[in-house]
Amino acid sequence: MSDPRTLVGLGVSPGIAIGKPIVVENRPLPVALVQLPRENVDAEVERLHRAAARAATHLAELAGDAARAVGSEYGAIFEAHRLMLEDPSLLDEVERLVRTEAVNAEWALEQVTHHLVAQFDQLGDLYLRERREDLLDVALELQRSLQGRAAPSIEFSGGVGILIADDIPPSQALRLATRAVGGFASETGGLTSHTTIIAKSLGIPAVVGVPGLIREVERAALVIVDGFEGHVLVDPDPALIQVYSLRAEEHRRRQQELLGLAHLPATTSDGQAVRLLANIDLVPEIAAAKAGGAEGIGLFRSEFLFLQASPDLPGEDQQAAAYAELLAAFPAGPVTVRTFDLGGRKLAREVLGNPETNPVLGLRGVRLCRCRPPP
Repeated sequence: MSDPRTLVGLGVSPGIAIGKPIVVENRPLPVALVQLPRENVDAEVERLHRAAARAATHLAELAGDAARAVGSEYGAIFEAHRLMLEDPSLLDEVERLVRTEAVNAEWALEQVTHHLVAQFDQLGDLYLRERREDLLDVALELQRSLQGRAAPSIEFSGGVGILIADDIPPSQALRLATRAVGGFASETGGLTSHTTIIAKSLGIPAVVGVPGLIREVERAALVIVDGFEGHVLVDPDPALIQVYSLRAEEHRRRQQELLGLAHLPATTSDGQAVRLLANIDLVPEIAAAKAGGAEGIGLFRSEFLFLQASPDLPGEDQQAAAYAELLAAFPAGPVTVRTFDLGGRKLAREVLGNPETNPVLGLRGVRLCRCRPPP
C-alpha cells in the first residue's frame, strides 16, 4: 500500500468503518443542446410530462418502501420529493424554456436546475442552503427518467463495503440498510441533510463534505471512515488499521456495556433517584431511546415534522399519528413535545406564500397560528 492519506470532512454519524471502497458517481451525464424544429416542440413537452409522471411514480414507490423499512418520517422525504415535481418553479420553468427556446427537455432541465441551485447557494440560512440537495435529487430523478437510465447499482463482492460517492441521495442511503455497508462518505452533504438523518437513524458511520473524495479514493484498496472525527483515511497501513480496529471494537464494547446497564435504576452515588429522559427529533428514534433505558421523552423536537421539504405544513392527522406513537411507547410518560421552533427563513416559500421582506418580523409565531387556526 502507499502512504495513508487523511481526508477531512464533517462527521455526521458516529462510529468507525473499515472496508473496501465502492465508488458510485450519482451526477447525471452531461446533456447536449438540441435545437428542435418548432413543429416538434409540443411533442417534446409531452415527453417531458411523461417522464415527470414516471419519476413521480418511482418516488411514490420509494416513499412506501421507506415508510415500511424505517418509518413514516422517511417516507415523507420521498413524498415531498414527488410533490416538488409539481412545483411551478421547476417543471413549469422547464416547459417554458422548451417552448420559448425550442430546445430538448434534458438541456432545459439542466439550465433550470443550475439557476435554482445558484439561488439556494445565495441563501444565508444553513438549513435552506442544504435543501438544494433535495432539489438536485428531484432533478436527477427527472433527468434519469428523460434519459431512460436507472440509478447506479451498488455492488459488493464480499466483506464490508464503504460507499464513496459525490452525493448520496436519500433513496441510496435507505438501500444501505439491507446491504453489507459499513459506512459511507460523500463530497457533498451537511448536518441537516436527509441522508445524514437517515445515516444516524440506521447507525451507519458517515462523513460528508469531503472535497475531492472520489479522485482520492477511486484507486484505493481500503478506506477507513471515522464518523467521530470526520476523517476518511485512504489506503491505511497495517499499523493504522490495527489502531482503528481497536477503536471500533472499543466503541462496540462500550455500547454493549452501556446497553447492559440501561434498565438498572437511575440513581446518583448518594442514592438519589433520577429520571432518564431522551431528547429525539424523529419517531423512529423511539426504539433507540427505549433500548437506552429512557423512561420518557424529555423533548421531542416537532420541527422535524415540518422540515420535510413538503409544499405544505403537516396535517393534523399526520402530527397526531406521530404524537400517538410517542405516547404509546411511553404510556407512563412524561412525554414533552416542543411546539415547532423555526426561524422565519426556515418556513418554505410554498408554505408562507411569497418571500417576505423581513421574515423575522413577518408571518411566524402567534401571527402564523392566528393566520392558520385549527378547523
